[in-house]
Amino acid sequence: MEAMLAALPGPLGFKLLLLFLPMLPNLWGIWHAYRHNFADPAVRMLWLCVCVFLPVLGGLAYLFAGRGRALRRTSRQP
Repeated sequence: MEAMLAALPGPLGFKLLLLFLPMLPNLWGIWHAYRHNFADPAVRMLWLCVCVFLPVLGGLAYLFAGRGRALRRTSRQP
């Protein structure tokens, strides 16, 4: 990890931001797929698996192709 941080330009906060930035589409895709309904539950599970097992590409694929397939937000009762 230290070698990776040393290879990036700039201060430490900027380096950590560069390392964290590619994870954002995945985290958002997982959250969005979990909180919304789909036409078929298997489609939801497929998108969750894609986001989990294909880290950067899965999140970007969900952002461009899967987000529009979500029907509505699920109601979560506490």
